[in-house]
Amino acid sequence: MTPESAPSTPVGRVVGPLAGRLRPPRAFALLAGLGLIGAFLGVFYHLVDVVGGVGWLVGAVAAAFVLSTAFARLLPPRVALGIGAAMLVGGAVGYVVLVPDHHDRVLTVEFVVDFAAYLTGISVLQFLRVDLWAVAIAPGPTFLTWYLLLRRRYDLGSIVGATMVGFFVLTGDAGWTTTVVASTSTLAVLGFGSLERAGGTAEHVERLGGVFVGGVLAARALRGIDWGGVGGSGGPGGDGGSGGTGAGGSGEGSTLERNLTATDGRVDVVGAIELSPSVRFSVTADRTAYWHAGSLDRYTGGGWVRSGGTARYDGALDPPVAETTTLEQTVRVESSVPAMPAAWKPVSVPRPPAEGIRVTAAGGLVPAEPLPAGRSYTVRSEVADVDPERLRAAGTEYPPRVRDRYLQLPESTPERLGRKAREVAGDAATPYDAARAVGRWLQANKGYSLDVERPRGDVADAFVFRMDRGYCVYFATAMTVLLRSLGVPARFANGYTPGERVAEDRLVVRGLDAHAWTEVYFPGVGWVPFDPTPAEPRRAAERSRLESARDEGIEGVDTEETRSQRRVETPSPENVSVVITPDPLASVEENRSAGTTPSPAGTTLATDGNATGNATTAGAEDPLPDWRPTELLAGVDRVTLLATLLGGVLGVRRLRLVEQGYRAVRLRYQPATDSPATDVERAFDRLELLLSRRRPRRPGETPRQYVAAFGSTVDERARRVVELHERASYAGTTVSREEADEAIRCVDELVREGRTDRPR
Repeated sequence: MTPESAPSTPVGRVVGPLAGRLRPPRAFALLAGLGLIGAFLGVFYHLVDVVGGVGWLVGAVAAAFVLSTAFARLLPPRVALGIGAAMLVGGAVGYVVLVPDHHDRVLTVEFVVDFAAYLTGISVLQFLRVDLWAVAIAPGPTFLTWYLLLRRRYDLGSIVGATMVGFFVLTGDAGWTTTVVASTSTLAVLGFGSLERAGGTAEHVERLGGVFVGGVLAARALRGIDWGGVGGSGGPGGDGGSGGTGAGGSGEGSTLERNLTATDGRVDVVGAIELSPSVRFSVTADRTAYWHAGSLDRYTGGGWVRSGGTARYDGALDPPVAETTTLEQTVRVESSVPAMPAAWKPVSVPRPPAEGIRVTAAGGLVPAEPLPAGRSYTVRSEVADVDPERLRAAGTEYPPRVRDRYLQLPESTPERLGRKAREVAGDAATPYDAARAVGRWLQANKGYSLDVERPRGDVADAFVFRMDRGYCVYFATAMTVLLRSLGVPARFANGYTPGERVAEDRLVVRGLDAHAWTEVYFPGVGWVPFDPTPAEPRRAAERSRLESARDEGIEGVDTEETRSQRRVETPSPENVSVVITPDPLASVEENRSAGTTPSPAGTTLATDGNATGNATTAGAEDPLPDWRPTELLAGVDRVTLLATLLGGVLGVRRLRLVEQGYRAVRLRYQPATDSPATDVERAFDRLELLLSRRRPRRPGETPRQYVAAFGSTVDERARRVVELHERASYAGTTVSREEADEAIRCVDELVREGRTDRPR
């Protein structure tokens, strides 16, 4: 709408000049540019929120905005591009210099290989000091993108912003929402920028906006179509990510094992999931244990990431500090395994696999490549010999590296989780007692189920306060977060339970044995496993899946040993899948008090029962209403919602619904005031609005001229309102209360009759 074409109404007289000053194409190009910048800054914000330091990021980005705005008027593009490039390079160099772990690796082939790995789906959250990296890198692209947009270099500005988003897409840190926002914003910047150069009008802006809204909604519709397993719906939670596991389905891609043993160093919490019955490997060892595949230290609110890179195995690993028992295990791979399971803690690999070994920053083993069927390796582990009294006496003198790494929680973690942790721990005098209390509470208040819907928001908070049941990933996540809230170092561990015993020293491990648990650090001892997942419901689910797979004749669920054992023995809950808990605290302490020998089935952290009922009181002290917006909009992502709202706004604007609504209200409703003259003037305004349906009032046209222009077709009541309006406005006389009421009544009657012409 231009000032010349704006209707001579109160709304038109305001909107017209304002629309002329806004110059819609440029305004919308800059708004779209802010959307593009916001897309990659949103990823930076998430990275820093996870590890802390949001304030530093906000300050650095704000400074970049101020500088780019100031320099847009002072510096030519070449100089500004040099400044932006210097900011990026300087930030990267500063990060490398300030993080000691990178000093001896910079400019080496291994460093280049590791960096290339991030561009194939490895999250930036694996950087040791991702907070420092984000604060160092974010100002550069922010400065360049905004400067170029202000200089009307929309093409270059879009390239800079889109490149930053593209980097995060490659690392897996930018999900579907971020990608769509960035893509749409980039197109909008280019489109509105072109309109500005071509002298586009507000009508052109509306049409272009409609195209963008249609594109977003079409993309959302296509994303919701089941393409028969092609593409999928992105990562967990519907916002992309790299989990690689869907929620539900029957394929290998939706199994708990695949989610837990992915090689990208992350575990995303997903919804409903299945168990894989396939045999993965067999273990020959004189003792059983949980077969540790990895540990993850960095909690994102929606999953776990292993920070730090990996290094080549050089023949030795650090042993635990406690007294230990040596456990040598030989693992034979029966079907391809992406992990290298072994009892914690591995100290050497006498017989490594041909593919090579990498060592994580936490001291775990990962194969350089997935291990194929038929491959074997031998690992020597030192398993800590601990007892409850020793753990109670371990104290809280944690090494700085442990405190810094294993007490991390996102800054956005709800405070009520900490309150709940303190309530559950009660009067626990030691970290060991607190860990036992948290594990018991989870088992007593949460049931076990593989069929759950992934919650929105912080997963630990949702599981503790809103969910009735979950599986091992939820239990381990909640326990680890609750312990960290208490200041107890803990980490998320994943791997396999012992498996099915087929001989005195031999076990067969299937995909359904994939499991997650919590490991707690004790000074002078090291990492001790705690398993808060209810044992019997979990084993029942595993037995059920195995038997159904056998009944269906699925290949690869048995070996010769397990088939032979089935022919000799009748399957029963006690011997189909024997699981021995590796937590010596539960089995030793409780059986000592009972005066018995630990049974093969073992026990878990809580020995007062494995509850499977609903958590009816889980969040009773801090309830949330059932009408939470996040619940009502659980199936609608933010981009779709924003596009829908924008489409509605464009539709309202296009159809002039606001002005029409304004006209309708003004025509039909006029309350009387204390001023008769004011009431007469407002009555004439309503009359003018009514007559404008036939012809708008021209500039400079007096009320009498305007009404007289309709000739004999105008109603006498309209002439009477004009007469009273002239007396109140121009004649220097006053109008009475009765005359003001007469003017209002005349217009009311004309509006109700819907006519302004003379009755015949």
